[in-house]
Amino acid sequence: MRFLQIEPTTRCNMSCSFCAGRHMPPVDLDLRTFDAALEAFPEAQQLELQGEGESLLHPQFFDMAARAGQRGLRISFITNGSLFSPETVERILDASFDKVIVSLDSLQPETFRRLRGAALPKVLDGLGRLAERKRVRGLSRPAIGLTATILRSTLGEIPALLALGHRLGLDGGLGLQVLNLMEGYARHYPPELADEVIPARELDAHLSELRSLPTLGARLDGSSPLRGFFPDLYQDLQPGSRRCPWLEHGAYVTAEGFVTPCCMIKDVAALALGKIGVDRLVKMAGGRDRMRQQIAAGQTPGPCQGCATLAQALEGNDPESGLGTADAFELLDQQSWAAYCRGMALQADLQTRLQPLLAERRAELDRLPAAAAESAHGPTPGLAQAEDECRRLAACLADAHREVTALRASKSWRLTAPLRRVYQWTWGRRGR
Repeated sequence: MRFLQIEPTTRCNMSCSFCAGRHMPPVDLDLRTFDAALEAFPEAQQLELQGEGESLLHPQFFDMAARAGQRGLRISFITNGSLFSPETVERILDASFDKVIVSLDSLQPETFRRLRGAALPKVLDGLGRLAERKRVRGLSRPAIGLTATILRSTLGEIPALLALGHRLGLDGGLGLQVLNLMEGYARHYPPELADEVIPARELDAHLSELRSLPTLGARLDGSSPLRGFFPDLYQDLQPGSRRCPWLEHGAYVTAEGFVTPCCMIKDVAALALGKIGVDRLVKMAGGRDRMRQQIAAGQTPGPCQGCATLAQALEGNDPESGLGTADAFELLDQQSWAAYCRGMALQADLQTRLQPLLAERRAELDRLPAAAAESAHGPTPGLAQAEDECRRLAACLADAHREVTALRASKSWRLTAPLRRVYQWTWGRRGR
């Protein structure tokens, strides 16, 4: 169990509309339970001190960090950044944190206040203070990064977040996630979030487009001194592997001392593996092993329903419900099937024709000015024509991206999800 996440508190000074923690009783983890959790998982190497609350609100947060540091654990935490007073900043830099991540979903003050019920300037001031004091003190640790829950209305803010990190000299990268649609989260979402959901694949497609831009691509994929708890935990996640990284290598301890398979299971009273100081570790290990066996058999354990991570681990396998091809077609009308085919064709066109063609034309365009400068006959005649073609191709690419995005947000696309799984499984079994 190399990865251990412990929730210091469920209390928070913000009111994020998409946070499950705002619907939980306010609880602080007892320090004795914290010590017992470290004892229960002696093989842990990395510790994430964060859960559904603002970790810095726990009065003994830095005591926890010190005790974990004495055990040689690599420690990180995520914070909303609102409590970075001068004193707290110095305590963070004095502690043995490997990485500090600030959750920042929007750089628009009104949007930030709408989403989080808090003032953006205070967060930006504190973030700047932390980065500046680290620089002045000449420290290499902690790495400082950002993370954002991306909504449809904030998708266009990714370049601004990257620019902020670059301007402040942050070295911890930018983490991005979409709204979690597991029942423990989604049941608390207000109605206005219904139109804000972005499928993970749509976000991936948008990021691929950003990576094609030289400056943004370099910042998006820029190096960091270390990846951190979650990237390290998820690095072995493979589609179709039938292995959940949390069940293989991680554990989560809530502020009340319950042990759950992962940080995304919120109905702990019913779904916890056990409780620190109450249940024997062998019982908890048995519950974990049963879930692993279900996943290895291509099934989804009850607590994992709706989990995007597990869906990826099961991708390409026979759906655990036993859904057959005929059953899948019964879910689809002709329009849905057409939307699926159109979406697949567009995606293939983007990947195999439009994007490579645009890259080729851009490369030719980049070479033309140099050729013109070396020519004794003045500017190269084909330069204007090449520029026109690049603009035309870029417009075609943008149109295709928009159409793919619209399709993936449609009801038809959602209805075809079972068919896609059957399609992938069928052709995978045939060795295609």
